Formats: sequence, structure tokens, C-alpha cells
Amino acid sequence: MAVASHRKVITETELDSTVKALSRMPLAEAERILLPDVQNNGALRGDLQAMRILARVQLSKGKTVEALQVAERILQGAEAFKHNTEKGPALYLIGSIYNRENQKEKALDAFLKAAPWSEKYGDAFESFSNYYEAANIQFNGDNLEASAALLNRALHLYHLEPENFNSNDRLTVVMGAWNTLGLAYMKLGKNASSLLALRASQKLAEETRNAFWAGLTTGNIGTLYHRTGQYDSALLMCAIDKKVSLKFGNWHSAANAIFVMGSTYEKLGRRAEARQAFDTVGILIRAHHFMMPEYYNKVAGFYSEAGDYKTAYSFTRKFQAERDSILAKRNSSERANLQAAFDFEKKLANHNLVVKDNQLKDEQLKTQSFLTITIALGLGLALVLISFLYRRNRFRKKVNKDLEDKVKTRTRKLLEANRELDTFLYRSSHDLRRPITTILGLNNIGQHLIKEELAREILQKVNLTARAMDLMLLKLATSHDLNNHAVELSIIRFNELLSDVIKKFEADLNEQNIRIAVSVDEVRFVSDERLLRIIIMNLIDNAIHFSNPEHTNAIHIHVTEEQGELVLEVSDKGIGIAQPFHNEVFKPFFRGSERSKGNGLGLYLVKKALDKLGGKIRFQSAVGKGTFFSVTIPNE
Repeated sequence: MAVASHRKVITETELDSTVKALSRMPLAEAERILLPDVQNNGALRGDLQAMRILARVQLSKGKTVEALQVAERILQGAEAFKHNTEKGPALYLIGSIYNRENQKEKALDAFLKAAPWSEKYGDAFESFSNYYEAANIQFNGDNLEASAALLNRALHLYHLEPENFNSNDRLTVVMGAWNTLGLAYMKLGKNASSLLALRASQKLAEETRNAFWAGLTTGNIGTLYHRTGQYDSALLMCAIDKKVSLKFGNWHSAANAIFVMGSTYEKLGRRAEARQAFDTVGILIRAHHFMMPEYYNKVAGFYSEAGDYKTAYSFTRKFQAERDSILAKRNSSERANLQAAFDFEKKLANHNLVVKDNQLKDEQLKTQSFLTITIALGLGLALVLISFLYRRNRFRKKVNKDLEDKVKTRTRKLLEANRELDTFLYRSSHDLRRPITTILGLNNIGQHLIKEELAREILQKVNLTARAMDLMLLKLATSHDLNNHAVELSIIRFNELLSDVIKKFEADLNEQNIRIAVSVDEVRFVSDERLLRIIIMNLIDNAIHFSNPEHTNAIHIHVTEEQGELVLEVSDKGIGIAQPFHNEVFKPFFRGSERSKGNGLGLYLVKKALDKLGGKIRFQSAVGKGTFFSVTIPNE
């Protein structure tokens, strides 16, 4: 295993091999091997290569903050000692670290700075990689024109120096560039350019015998043929993609290929074959549990055309549920990325603080040693040194304060972003409820004016959908209210409170033939009535939503007092909650069953209200037998 040192400069191939070998070791052992060289100041190129190896090994171990520190040292050394060939790799490494931490703007800036520098001083693949990574960031941000321009620049370098792309790993990256360029052109409506790019990716995959990539690009060509009306060619390409995807166990890709085939059969008027293709997609979805909302929308159209509006409505609800779930996951992912970026910045600031502190400590140790030696030279010189230490200590405090201020500023910005998002959800939910209220009013008028049975049934479905949407928006508004609600204590009259809440569910209880039994012990309880109302309403709503249509349903509510705490118990005989989901039920937008008619907010609001009251909740549940919730709340 070759390791760069101040005595030897190694090739990029040797450097890559060294990184792979050291990445298989524990990080501490790899750092011990590289330590003699990375402690140097980077005056020699071999030292910078050793630092680059260390940073890449740290990055492979998830140590992004430490890797960024080393990469910035490489950049400083390359600029200070004019090692032009090391500046491009350092910028690429910095871009890769920021990309890993979802700080896309900083990553894009680093890649775009590195690309021309590598083009001038590095090899073709190094520059290609920078343009390619920058293009992927632009593509994922829907900046398609910019992405296409960067990809064309990268592929131009490949055409100029193909000998620098002679390994399978590098050629796989080139295939990806052609494929992404084809997809960008497809989205831009430049179909001829898209076809040329996708065929180039397909040809390279076939030449390198990469069956997976060949199937992938062939499927994309099939999608393009479908869009341009070349249906026979589309069927041929998608059939190949289906076969390859099934071979490699890529079920979602196989389902996409079959879906395009079904849509193509539909365009050709071959209804039976189209229906068979979509049924196959459904089998794959159920067997391998992935989301594909466009399938449910397509099948809903089939049933609607056949006049089976009830089944069509059922598939439409599944389409809406999956689409809403994907949107919720995307929003959750964006917030998680924002939090991760904040955490990375905070960790980086703390790491810088530790580094500065260690540097200052080293300086103090040197100063103290110097003071010990020179104290005999005279009191005057000692006073000068004391003055120097005083200024040094003031500098240290200033550095610490500056770093602390940066952390506080970033914390404040994150809190402001959360508040803005919370306010946006609250205002949006209120604004959206107005048109839904209008829809409900018009629906009620329609119910009285229209006598045709089928039309009344459709109006009833519209009414149910609008009520569900109104309930979801109301719960979003309730979530905002809980964030800003101050606890207001009063004596709780449980019989009246329960009776009032149950009345709101009379229509649902009667419609689903659910019996409700209430038992309230004599208790004197002081708490916040509004928060208790939220808890009770959502527990009852949850029990109704998950009732079991296969047998008689009942909800039992019991209120008692134990050891100075209120105990509220709600049990049902519904479908129950599967064991794998027990740790997920209190998360927002979670739905553990395809049969769920709810929006995934009810139990989340229960938990949030209990947190305000200092209460706790536990539950027991078994599939097919029902669920038992027990809530304990301190008596104020």
C-alpha cells in the first residue's frame, strides 16, 4: 500500500487505491499511519496528498466536520505554496462534503470553482467529475438548462481525452452523465437531443457489458418514444427494461416500465393488454410495498369508464392518500435537511472553537516555557511578557465570543424558520377552509334539490371528501394553536364535557353502527378544558376511523382518579395496530394501514396536548382485536 509522504508524490490511481485500503481500517489506525505527513504545513505536494487521503478516509467514516477541516488545510497549502494540481482536488473534496451535508449552494459553488481549475491543471476525469456533480445539483433543483450546459461541457472533456476514462467505474459515471443529459432534454421538450444522449448512454453500457445500465437507459428511451407517439418502439424498449429490472430485483423500475407499456397499449386502443399491464403493476406494488400513486389514478379511470363509480372512488382515495403521503415525506425530508445543515454548521462552529482553544493553549504553553527561561533576565522583561499574555487572553475571549455569537445567530434563524413555517400552515389551513365550507354548503343544497339516486350518491362522496379535508385543515390549525396555547385551569365537569364531545360524532356513530359506553367516577379535577377536549375528541375520532366493519363495534370510555392523577381510558374493538407501528403512531402524518381514512394527525395532537399538561399516554393493541389507550394527567 503506497502512502504519500514528503519523500514521494503518488499517482491518482495509487491515491485511490490507498484510500480504499485505509477505509477498511478503523479510523484511529488510518490516522496513526498518516499522522507524520499530515502534521506538516503542506510545503511539499506529497504532504497535501497525504492530507487528501486522510480527508477522504474521514469522509468515508462519516466524519464530515473533520474532513472539511483537513480539506480547507489542503486548499490553504495549495494556494500558499503554488501547488496548482492540488487546488482542484481540494475544492472537489470540499464540494463533496457540503453535498453530503445537503448544503447544495456551497457544494455547487465549490464544484464550479474546481471545474475550470482542474481543466487547466488536472486530468480530464477530475474536471469531468466537477462538472458532473454540479450538473446533478442543478438537475435535482430543476435548473435543467444549466444542468444540460454543464453535462455537455463534461462530455466534451470525455471526447477529448477518452484514454483518461479507461476503467469501468469511470465509464459508469460517463453513462450516468449521458443518461441525465437525456432526461434533462426530455423534460425540456428537446426530444431529438434527448434521444441522442440516451442512445449514447445505452451504447456505452452495451460496450462495457453493463446490463443494468443498458436496461435503465433503454427504459428511458421507451418513455421518450411513448411521449413522441412512436408506440411500437416504446413497447419494445420498455419490454427490455422490464426484463432487466426484474432480473436485478429493481421492482419499482420494472413497475414503471410496465406502466409505460400499459399507457402505450391504451394509446393503441388495445384495452385488454393495457388492463393486464396495469394489473401486473398492482401485483408488484402489493408484493414489494412501494408507492406509485399514478397507478391508482389510472385504475380509477378504468373503473369510472366502466360505470363502477364506487370502486373508482376507492382507487381515487388511494391515489390521493399516496400523493399526500409522498408530499408529507418530502416536506419532512426538507425540514430534516434544514435541521441537518444547522447541526452541521453548529458542529463545525464548535469544532473550530475547540481548534482555536487548542491553538491558544499551545501558545500559552510555549509562552509559559519561555517565561520560565527568561524570568531571570529581569522584572521589566517579565512585565512585558505578562502584558503580552493579557492581550493574548483578550483575543481568546474575543474569538470565543465571536463563535458563540455565530451559533446563537444560526439558532435564532432556525427558530425563525420554524415559526414562519408554523404560521404559514396556520394561515393556509384557515384560508383553505373557506372554499371547503362553501363546497359543503353547496353540497347540502344539491342534496335537497337533486333527486337522481346516482347523483345524490356522488354528492355524498363529495361531502365525505370535503369533510375529511376540512377536518385535516382544522387539525393543522389546532397544531398551531397548541404551540401558542397557555394552559388555563378550571374545574372540569366530565359528564358534560364527554356528552358534548360525543354529540359531535353522533352522525358517524350512527352511520357505522358503533355503540359508545361512558363510565365516570366521582372526581374533582382541575385542568385545561380546551386541551382535554382535544385529547378526548381525537381518541374517539381515532376509534371511529379504525372500526372493524366485520363485527359489531363498541367504544368504552372510563374516567377515574388514581394517586392524585386523572386516568382516562378509551378502548375499542377496531382493526388494531400492528406491532411494527407501535413506535410510530404519535408521529405527524403517520398512517399504519391502507384502510386508514384519517390524516395521521389525531394521535399526534393527543400527544402534543398531553405534553402541555405534563401527562402521559400508553396503549395496548392487537390486529383484529382492538386498541386500549390509557391517559394519565396530573390534577392541578
